[in-house]
Amino acid sequence: MFLTWHEEDPVSDFELSRNSKIYNIQSNRNPFIDHPELVDVLFS
Repeated sequence: MFLTWHEEDPVSDFELSRNSKIYNIQSNRNPFIDHPELVDVLFS
């Protein structure tokens, strides 16, 4: 189910922006937003 969702809903500009804003506050990023290809590498 989640792999299908990942394929059908690519990372949006909003999500990229949100990830950057979170980084500015928390100093950590979501690697699956920055590198969506990791989903296939790790879970396929």
